Amino acid sequence: MKRFLAAACAALALCVPAAGQPFVPTEPIMPLAQVRAGMKGYAKTVFSGSKVKSFPVEVLGVVSKKDRPSKLILIRASGPDIDRAGGMASGMSGSPVYVNGRLIGAFSFGWDFGDPKMGLVTPIEQMMELFDYPGRAQKLASVRPLLSKKRDTELERRFSELYDQYAQNAAKKADGVLAPTPERRAAKGKSIPDFEFSLPQDIAAAEAEELTHKEPAVADTAAKMYVTADGLSRRALKKLGDRLGMRVVEGGSGDNTAASEKAKPLKPGDAVSAMLAWGDVALDVSGTLTAVDRDGRFIAFGHSFKNWGAVAYPLAKSEVYGVIGSYESPFKLTASQRLVGTVTQDRPEGIAGWLGRFPPAVSVRVEIEDLDSRRTVVRRFQMINDEHAVVSLLPELLAGLADRELARESGGTVRYDVTVTGDGMPDDWSVNDVVVADEDVMSDAVSPIAALVSNVVGNPYRSVSPVGLKIKLSASSQIRKLIVEGISVDRSEVAPGDTVTVTATLRPWRRQPVIRSFTLKVPEDAAGGYTVALRQGNPAPTDDADNEPAVTDRRLSSFEQLLYELQTRERSCEVIVELVSQDDSGTRSEFPGEVRRRKMREGSMRIFRSDYVVEGNLQVPLNVLEPKKKRS
Repeated sequence: MKRFLAAACAALALCVPAAGQPFVPTEPIMPLAQVRAGMKGYAKTVFSGSKVKSFPVEVLGVVSKKDRPSKLILIRASGPDIDRAGGMASGMSGSPVYVNGRLIGAFSFGWDFGDPKMGLVTPIEQMMELFDYPGRAQKLASVRPLLSKKRDTELERRFSELYDQYAQNAAKKADGVLAPTPERRAAKGKSIPDFEFSLPQDIAAAEAEELTHKEPAVADTAAKMYVTADGLSRRALKKLGDRLGMRVVEGGSGDNTAASEKAKPLKPGDAVSAMLAWGDVALDVSGTLTAVDRDGRFIAFGHSFKNWGAVAYPLAKSEVYGVIGSYESPFKLTASQRLVGTVTQDRPEGIAGWLGRFPPAVSVRVEIEDLDSRRTVVRRFQMINDEHAVVSLLPELLAGLADRELARESGGTVRYDVTVTGDGMPDDWSVNDVVVADEDVMSDAVSPIAALVSNVVGNPYRSVSPVGLKIKLSASSQIRKLIVEGISVDRSEVAPGDTVTVTATLRPWRRQPVIRSFTLKVPEDAAGGYTVALRQGNPAPTDDADNEPAVTDRRLSSFEQLLYELQTRERSCEVIVELVSQDDSGTRSEFPGEVRRRKMREGSMRIFRSDYVVEGNLQVPLNVLEPKKKRS
């Protein structure tokens, strides 16, 4: 154990070196200036299993572009393997291409519904510039984290603790947006501005449209890339495809275990996957490794994944089941196996990063309880430690996982419980509520969960990375509504300090009504017209971009205030009984959570939570007399 801890602590001290260190492939390269039409060579990729095979290619010419990559090499592939595959397939992006035994670049683009044996190659010189881009100030561990689908182990727990310790120092520096140029490389020692925009957005968009019309042969190309998913429902795949703007295919998944120390090192032509999620849910984009250097760095794909710039997400070695034929474009059916490194750059020229080093991840534990069958399952997966990606992908991952486990996509009731952990988060910070829908209740349930996570991880005050999420979804096919049907009070006039008894009639969905009594205390400083309200909780809308409480002269100013307001927001499952003044102007400078706390302390508000969605809002008037007019 001491030996393990010493190794782990030493690993966490390793940092990614500064950007700009030249990338030198272990194989000889041929500069683009020497590439000529008519040259013949070969490319390397995996068609099945993990064996790298070669196939013949011929150079047809060099295509110039206004976009990046600025030049592409047009090739034609041939050979029995290409014939059997139906051409160059999605998943071959990054396949290294050689002429006279020297690396000229990586296969990267083709044409949907075009000649599948023709494609475009990103020159190796442009891919080597990926390490000239600025990177994140991100610490990477050199010990491989476990990917087991089984129960948590002591080793996983200790890694989680270590990640929490160093995460607060990671990813604090904004990513630059300037592409590497000879001038920038010559001035590496000079300061680089954080942001620089040469064109307003509308002009840039117009230029892109102009490019599409001027160079249709290149603008109509498609990156030979797709996303593979496993563990999710088919409708989730479609929604993920819409969010990612990419084709998503249902694939397999590997054993998801840590690699053996004796595992063979990666080599050009190996199948690899950039991971978005892994574990009981898998989501990754497949491609091919192009080159490695002696420092343990790699380049792959020959085009961007999402063009997110400086990133930190895992790279895995993949197994290829086979190449699936398609009229649109054939594709490799793959399964990610073991983590092998970290992608640190996602740029137009390709992806790049480090082998043998690994980033922190967002851990997600999902407990799904089927109240109809009384069956409960627990699933665990991890996601890339990226705020935007977590917020964007989490709803579909949760809904797709729940669809699969519940084996239904229907209406009903879902109660959710969400616990968020992370740097600076209070212990056991959690929120729960109930959602009802006549159709597709799970989609309605995951929306407020995603909004809650978005508010926490995207807060403007501090980083909480890496985040841990514990989510429980309790689902029933029954509609569980509680309808506010009647209200009465024991008197119509009271004095400050008096107690009012409120009788409520509440009807569970399609059942006999129940009657409950509550007491409210009239505030000592109350006077004038009041109403007694019996109502449902009104949660904030999930599409509220500002997420600020509606007050007139204050805004949230701390992370602690934000967490308190999120945790004390009204919920759909609440029955609320309260005294409401007809003149509430004095409370408009209070946040909603502060109002609830004040009114509950003084006794003028009672809140009861249930396993139902409460519907209805009834009021009765109440007159607060002056003290001298108090009735006996």
